[in-house]
Amino acid sequence: MIAYEVPLSPTPQVFTIALAGVNYQMTVTWNPFMASWCLDLADSSGNPLVLGIPIITGLNLLAQYAYLKIG
Repeated sequence: MIAYEVPLSPTPQVFTIALAGVNYQMTVTWNPFMASWCLDLADSSGNPLVLGIPIITGLNLLAQYAYLKIG
């Protein structure tokens, strides 16, 4: 397994990233109810794949979504 580290800034962001040769759209936003940053992942057309993943440093954020074969 290849680990990807995505540098982020402390503001909401939307960007495209290639993982294992496939382009995805990532949206990072602050969730005030969870008091944490969250990640939404969509395909290159903007169709949602996974929404509201809490960003926790040091963890594989996509491990529980292995069935989607992302990266």
